[in-house]
Amino acid sequence: MKPEADDTAAPQEGDGRAASRRKKKDDEKFLAKARKQFSQAIEADNDNHRQYVEDTTFCSTDDQWDDAVKILRGRDRPTITVNKLNGVIKQIIGDYRQNKLSIKVLPAGQEASVETADILAGLIRNIEAQSNADQAYTNGLDCSARGGFGNWRVMTDYCEDDTFDQDLKVVPIFNPLTVHCDPLAKRITREDARYYFITESVPKEQFEADHPGAKTGAFDGMDADDKANWSGEDTIRIAEHFEKEQYEVRLVAFDTGLVVPIESDEQLQNLIDLGNKVVKERKAVRTRIRWRKMTAFEVLDEKTLPIPFIPIIPCLGEEVNIEGKVYLRSAIFYGKDPQRMLNYWKTVATETVALAPKSRAKGTPAHFQGLEDTWSSSNPTNFALYNPDPEAPGGPEMMPPPTMPVGEMGMANGCAQDIRDTTGLQQASFGEHSNETSGRAIMARQKEGDTATALFLDNLRMAIEFTGRILIAWIPHVYDTERIVRTLDLEGNPKTVTVNQRQHDPITGVTRVLNSLGVGKYDVVVSTGPAQASMRQEWLGTMQALIQADPTIMQKAGDLVVKYVDGPGAEELSERLKKFLPPQVTQEQDENGPPQPPQPSPQEIAQAQAMQAQQQQMQAEQQQKQAEFIAEVKQKQAELQAQQQQAADELAQKQAESQAKMAMEMKQMMMDFMTSQRELDFKHKQLQVDAQLELLKLDAADTTDEIEREVAE
Repeated sequence: MKPEADDTAAPQEGDGRAASRRKKKDDEKFLAKARKQFSQAIEADNDNHRQYVEDTTFCSTDDQWDDAVKILRGRDRPTITVNKLNGVIKQIIGDYRQNKLSIKVLPAGQEASVETADILAGLIRNIEAQSNADQAYTNGLDCSARGGFGNWRVMTDYCEDDTFDQDLKVVPIFNPLTVHCDPLAKRITREDARYYFITESVPKEQFEADHPGAKTGAFDGMDADDKANWSGEDTIRIAEHFEKEQYEVRLVAFDTGLVVPIESDEQLQNLIDLGNKVVKERKAVRTRIRWRKMTAFEVLDEKTLPIPFIPIIPCLGEEVNIEGKVYLRSAIFYGKDPQRMLNYWKTVATETVALAPKSRAKGTPAHFQGLEDTWSSSNPTNFALYNPDPEAPGGPEMMPPPTMPVGEMGMANGCAQDIRDTTGLQQASFGEHSNETSGRAIMARQKEGDTATALFLDNLRMAIEFTGRILIAWIPHVYDTERIVRTLDLEGNPKTVTVNQRQHDPITGVTRVLNSLGVGKYDVVVSTGPAQASMRQEWLGTMQALIQADPTIMQKAGDLVVKYVDGPGAEELSERLKKFLPPQVTQEQDENGPPQPPQPSPQEIAQAQAMQAQQQQMQAEQQQKQAEFIAEVKQKQAELQAQQQQAADELAQKQAESQAKMAMEMKQMMMDFMTSQRELDFKHKQLQVDAQLELLKLDAADTTDEIEREVAE
C-alpha cells in the first residue's frame, strides 16, 4: 500500500498565508453564490409562504372575519365564527394516528441479505423511537394539512456526553417558513434539489455571545434586497446551507461479486485482508452533501455529509402547476369561502332571532288600563299582569311568536354542506348522523372521506419512505465500527445486535465481518393500511352478514365471531362458546392451539424418506469434502511447519559454523598477538642487556684510565 504523505511537519509561514488567502477567496465566492440562491428561493416561495400563513391562521382561530368587513358592519354588531375547518385538520391527523406507517427494508443487491435487512429495519425503528420521530411526522402532516407544506430533518448526535459514538435522529422543523428549497426541484420529495436553506433570526447580542469575533455588520456593497433578507433592526439571520457536490471514487469489483466505491487505500486494504481479490476497477462519480453554517458575509462552520441526499424531508399538500409555477394547497384552501358564508349566515340568523320581539298580546282596553308601561314594551316580561274584563273573561290573547329565520338557517345549512363538499369529508367521516343507516353504507361513506384526504396521507407516506432511504444511506457511515446496537421488532420489543463484528477463521485464515451494514444494496418501502379497529369492524360486519344468511354459523364458529367483538368480556365469552362446539370440531384441535395437521399418505412418506436419504447422502458428501479440505489444510500446515523447521535447522547450523569460524579466527588472532608480544618482550630485554653491557664497558674504560693515571704518577 502506498505510504501516506507526512503532514506532521510544520508548514512554512508563507504557505500558511497563501492557504488562508485561498480559503478567504473561496468563502467569498461561495457566499456570493449562496446569497443569490437564497434570493431566488425566497422569491419562488413567496406566494406559498403567504398562503401558508393565511390558511393556517384561518383554520386555527376563533375569529375568521376580515377586519375590513367588521369595520363596515359596525363595532357593535356581532361577528360569529363557527369553525368547521379545524375539524377537517383533526380528521386527517386522526386518520394518520390510527394508521401508523412503518418503514420496511428489503434486500435489493447480490451482497444484500434478509438478515441484514431485518437489522436495518429494526435499527430504523429504534432510531424513530429514540428520537420520537412520530412527533416529526405528525407535525409535518399537520403543517401540510393546515398550510400546504411541512418539513422535518435527519441529523446526527452523540450517544452520550462521554463517548464518540453517534446516533441518527429524526427531528421536527416546527416552523416550515424557515426552510427554503431549490426552486428547480420538481419531485414530490424534493430529493432532486441542488441546495437547501434552514434559517434562523437571532438577536445580535445572542449571536455575538455564541460566535465571538464573527462579523455582524459588513453589509457594505450589498444591495437592499440582500440586506433585508439577511438582517433586521436588531437581529441577524443564520442559515444552514446544504449543497450537493460531485466527486470521483474508485469503483472496485472483487472476485466475490462485491462492488464497492473505494475512497481510501486503507479501505481497499481492509477489504483485501478479508479475503477479497480485486478483479477490475474504474472511476465513478458520486454525490455528497456539503454543509455550511453561514451568515450573509461569513462561513461559521462547515463539514461534509457522506450521503447522496440532502437530509431535509418535505411533506407537501396538493401541488398545482399553473404556467410552470407550483402552488401548494392546504386541505382547507377550497373551503374558506363556504366557511366565511357560514359565519355570515349564522351571524344574520342569530341577530334576527335576538332582535325579534316576543309574543304579542291582543285584548280589550280594560285589560291594560293602568298597566300601560308593562305592556308597552316590545318584549314584555314573561309574566305580565292584566285587569279582568267581563266582556272578555279569558284575558288578553297571546299572538304566536315570530318564526325562525328559515331563509338564513337554510343558507347556513347549505354553507355547511358546501364545506363538506369542498373538503371531501362528509358527515359520516366525522361520525355524525347522515342518511346512511346500514353499517356498510356508513363505512362506504367514510371511505369516500378517506379517499378525499388520501392525497395528504400518501404524500406523508412518500416523505417517510424518503426518510428511510436517507437513513439507509447514512447508517453505514455512522455505525461503521464494531458496536452493540439496539433494534426493535414489529411489536416494539427491543433486541441488541452486534454489528460489524470481525471473526477470524483459524482454518482458512480469513477474517470475516458479521452483520456489516455497509455491504449490499437495500430498498425501502412503507406499509400502510386501515386501522386495526377498522379491520376488526369490517370483519365483524362480514360475519354478521354471513350469520344472517346462515344462522347455524354461530353453532359452528361462534367463538371466532365473538373473538373480534370489541367489548368487555368478549374473550371470556369466546372461550365459553368454544366449549359448546361440535365434537368433530373439538377433536381436530389440541388442548391449547390450532387443529392437528392430517396424517401423511404412504406416497408422501416414501417421498419424504427418499428426500431424507438424498439429504443424508449430500450431507455425507459434504462432510467428506469438508474432511478432505481439513486434511489438505493440515497437510499444508505440516509441510509449512517442516519447511519452517528445516529452515530453522539450516539457520542454526550456519550460525554454529559461523560462530566456530569466528572462534578460530579469534584464537589465531590471539596467538599471533601473543607471539608478537613475546617478540617485543624479547627485543626489549635484549636492548636492556645491551644497554647494561655498554654501561659496563664504559665503567671498565673509566677504571682502566684511572689505573693508567695512577701508574703514570
